[in-house]
Amino acid sequence: MKPTLDREALGIKVTDVEAETKKALEEAVRVATKARSVLFNGRNVDPVGANWTLISSEIETNLSKQIKTATLGRLADLAPVNQGTSNQWNRSGPRKASGQHTSQIPQPKKDMIGRLGELVVYHWLKERLPTQDIDKAWVSENGFRQLGKQGTDSAGYDFVVEYRRQTWQIEVKASLGDHQRFEMGETEVRAARDAAKPRSTIRCCIIYVADPHDPANTRIDVLPNPLSAEADGVLDLLGEGVRFGFKRR
Repeated sequence: MKPTLDREALGIKVTDVEAETKKALEEAVRVATKARSVLFNGRNVDPVGANWTLISSEIETNLSKQIKTATLGRLADLAPVNQGTSNQWNRSGPRKASGQHTSQIPQPKKDMIGRLGELVVYHWLKERLPTQDIDKAWVSENGFRQLGKQGTDSAGYDFVVEYRRQTWQIEVKASLGDHQRFEMGETEVRAARDAAKPRSTIRCCIIYVADPHDPANTRIDVLPNPLSAEADGVLDLLGEGVRFGFKRR
């Protein structure tokens, strides 16, 4: 008999305690996998070990008509927010807000949703700006993960492109479901604030991606720089950290 640690081969009975421990561990793994997985294109995809080449191809193939006809320079048609809510925002930065929002979504799932959103924007930009190197324009860490090139999340935006003789910095915000709200981190606020300065030659915008897990029904909205005058009256500071809400007409 060849040397082995296989209990069955050795005729060693697994005790009830060990069996229950194994069962509990397997259940914990199953629950964790389910919690972090995303229902993408009709199937559950675990971000751990996901085939991102296939996912990217599916997004490219199934981009919705709404996305294909969207243009970078056309801001979403937004309804006015309640008067008096937006004045909670100081253009030099956010005021301290009470009731800090804490999400129960596992971080791997958040990361996957964000990456799906950036892939949607990546393929949209490739189609809408065919003369530009969108691979190079994708500057975030997700760009690095997808394309194998250098990337960073410290810039405060995910893409930088040239459009209508201006440099556009694009920050992508993705949501499972169409919640019409988004959060901004410190580096994103800093980049938006710098772009909003009077003499800035940079144009900053938010691309909101709803339902990136369902490519055929995904939609995008080009939102104004939250720290610019364009955002006055249409982006609402929700009072849960740096979170903005909006609603379409």
